[in-house]
Amino acid sequence: MKIFNLLPFAALLLIVSCTAPNKKSEQSQRANPIDISTFDSSFNPVNNFYDFVNAKWIKQNPIPSTESSWRMLEVVDDSVRYQLRKVLESAASAQDQNQGSSTQKVGDFYLTGMDSMAIDEAGITPLKSYFDTIAAFKNTDDVIRFTATSNLINSTALLASYVDQDQKNSNEYVLYLYQTGLGLPDRDYYFLSDEKSKQIREEYIKHIIKYFVFMGEDSAEAGNNARKIMKMETVLANSSMTRVEQRDPHATYHKMTKADLKERYGSVNWDLYFSSLQLKSFDTLIVSQPQFLERVNSMLKSTPIDEWKTYYKFHLINGAASVISSEFATEDFNFYSRTLRGIEEMDPRWKRVQELENTCLGELAGQEYVKTNFSPESKQRMLELIQNLMVAYRERIASVDWMTDSTKVYAQKKLSQLRIKVGYPDKWRDYSAVEIDRKPFVLNVINCFQFENRRNLNKLGTEVDRTEWLMNPQTVNAYYNPVNNEIVFPAAILQPPFFYPDADDAMNYGAIGAVIGHEITHGFDDQGRQYDADGNLKEWWTSQDAENYNLRTRLITEQYNSYSPIDTFHLNGEFTQGENIADLGGLTIAYYAYQKAKVKNPKDTATVNGLTADQRFFISFAKVWAGTFRPEEQKRRLVVDPHSPGKYRVIGVLSNMPEFYKAFNVMAGDEMYREDSVRGKVW
Repeated sequence: MKIFNLLPFAALLLIVSCTAPNKKSEQSQRANPIDISTFDSSFNPVNNFYDFVNAKWIKQNPIPSTESSWRMLEVVDDSVRYQLRKVLESAASAQDQNQGSSTQKVGDFYLTGMDSMAIDEAGITPLKSYFDTIAAFKNTDDVIRFTATSNLINSTALLASYVDQDQKNSNEYVLYLYQTGLGLPDRDYYFLSDEKSKQIREEYIKHIIKYFVFMGEDSAEAGNNARKIMKMETVLANSSMTRVEQRDPHATYHKMTKADLKERYGSVNWDLYFSSLQLKSFDTLIVSQPQFLERVNSMLKSTPIDEWKTYYKFHLINGAASVISSEFATEDFNFYSRTLRGIEEMDPRWKRVQELENTCLGELAGQEYVKTNFSPESKQRMLELIQNLMVAYRERIASVDWMTDSTKVYAQKKLSQLRIKVGYPDKWRDYSAVEIDRKPFVLNVINCFQFENRRNLNKLGTEVDRTEWLMNPQTVNAYYNPVNNEIVFPAAILQPPFFYPDADDAMNYGAIGAVIGHEITHGFDDQGRQYDADGNLKEWWTSQDAENYNLRTRLITEQYNSYSPIDTFHLNGEFTQGENIADLGGLTIAYYAYQKAKVKNPKDTATVNGLTADQRFFISFAKVWAGTFRPEEQKRRLVVDPHSPGKYRVIGVLSNMPEFYKAFNVMAGDEMYREDSVRGKVW
C-alpha cells in the first residue's frame, strides 16, 4: 500500500478469525508450499488462473461469522493476534508492576478493556464532562473550541488537522487542514442512487435515532435530531473532494499564510482553534480541500448553535460507542459492521481490545512481538531479496524504450536513494507521557488518542524524523511513503504465504518478491512518480515522457474499469490505478529478479510436482491473494479501497504478462489472453 497524507491512527484494518490457527497444517505448508491437490481442475489455468489456484481453498475456508472477508491476509494476521494475546494477558496478570512501566500500561489497558461489567456499569458517565461542554455552547467560538477537542480525542468533527512533511519541502513539517465531518464511510454514500445505498442512508438515520433514545430522548425528538444531522452531513459531503480527485497530490496542496487563511475563511476563529490544539507558532500551512473549508465557513454563519450541539453530541457518542456500555457497542456493531459490511457477529472481546491496543500502544506490543517472532536470518534474507529486486529495477529502467535518457538518469537516482526499513524501528516510540491505569476503559482510550495526536502536532517546528515508522511491527502489510522515498516491511509480513524461510526462490520471489516490487513501483506509479528522489512534489519528467507514461497507464485504467466483481458494480480503474500499476510493476520486476537468481541457484530451476520453476513463481503470486468478501463488504470496498479485489489483482496482472503466457502456454482465444495492443506495459 501507499501512504499519502497520513492521518493520525490511519492504518489498514486487518480482520481476523475467531479460531486458533492450525499449527500442524502451518508446518506442513512450510515444508511443501505447493500441493497440487489443492488446485481446482474444473478451472483451466489459461482461462481463469485465479480460481484454478484458489477456488478449493476458498471453498474450504468460508468466511467466519465475525468477519467481512477471509483472505490469506486475515489468516496470517489471525496467527499474529494469538501470539499477541499471550503478551497482553501476561502483562495484565503481572504482579507488583511499576507504575508507568511498559508492562503496567499494556496490562492495565487490556485489563480495563476486558472488564465488561465495569464498562456496562459506567455507561456514558465517563464522557459527562464532554457532554456538559457541548450543552454549554453559546456561540461559534464554543463550536470551534470543541472541534479542536474532538480532533485530539479522534472524534468526528467539523474539520481536522495533522502535521506531516511538506510535500514540496520534505525536510520540514507543516500543518495540514483536511475535510472530515461525516458519519458514513465516504462522501459518495450520501449521493449513490442504487437501492442498497438508499437503504444504507435510511439505516444510518435509524442508527442516529437509537443513540439519542439511549441517551434519554423520546423517539420524536431523536428523529428530528437525526434528520438535522443527516442534512448537515450531506451538505459537508457535497463540498468534499472525491477519492479520485484526491489522488492528484497537486489538487490537495494549497499553501497559504495564516493571514490568508483568516481572510478567506473568516467565520472560523483560527487563533482559538490553533491555541486549543496547543500548536507551536507557525506562519504557513496547507489547506487540502479549499472548497470544503468554504462550506465550513458558510455553515458556521448559517447553522443555529442548537444544531451544532446536536451534531457534536451524536458524533461524540458515535465515536466512543464501541468502547462504552453494551447497548451502544452492540448498535455500533449492528450498523458499521452488520449493515455496512455484512458481518454476522461481533469479535470476542479480547480481539476487539487487542485491536485498539495495537492502535493505541502499538509499538509497546510490537517490542514484545519481535522478541519471539522475528529472526535476524529472516531480516537478512529479506534485505537480500530487496537488493536483488533493486538490481532488476535498474536494468528495467535502463531498457524501456519510451523514456528519454535524462528522465532515466533521474529515475535511477530516485531508486538509488530509496530508504529501506525491515522488521521494526531502530528507535522505539516513547510512551512515557501517556497515562494508562485502572480508570474507565473509554478514558484510557481517550488518553491514548490525545497522546498520539499531541505527539503528531508537536512535530511542528522540529527536525523531520525519517526513522519513524507508520505501521507497527505486528502488522501484516507493507507501504511506500513518497515524502520519505522509503519502502517499509513490518516483521509480521515475513511469514507464509508471503515469505518462506525454507522454500525455493520461485516461491519467495512470486510472493514477497512481488510485494517488494509493488512497494518500489509505488515510487513510480501515477502519484509516486510526481515526487523526486528527496520526497518532494516536483516535476522531473520531460513532457513527452510523462505523456508516454500516461498512454501506457491509461490501458491499465481501461482494463480494470471493465471488471465487475459483484452484480452490476464495476471497479473504478482511475481510483485503483496506483495499486494496479504497482501490482503489475511489482510482479514484473520480481520475475526478472528471479531469472537472475536462477542463474546463481540452478538447483531451484528443477521441476517439482510437475511444475516448472516459472509456473511455481506465478502460482505463489496467485496464492497470496486467495480470499473472498461478503457482498456488503465487496460493495463498500469498491467505494473506499484503492486496491482491486484479489481475483482481479491476479488475472489483471497476469493477463498483461507475456512471461505468464509462456509459462502456461496461453494462446489467442483463451480468457487470460489479451491482445498485445491493449496490454499494460510500463516497467
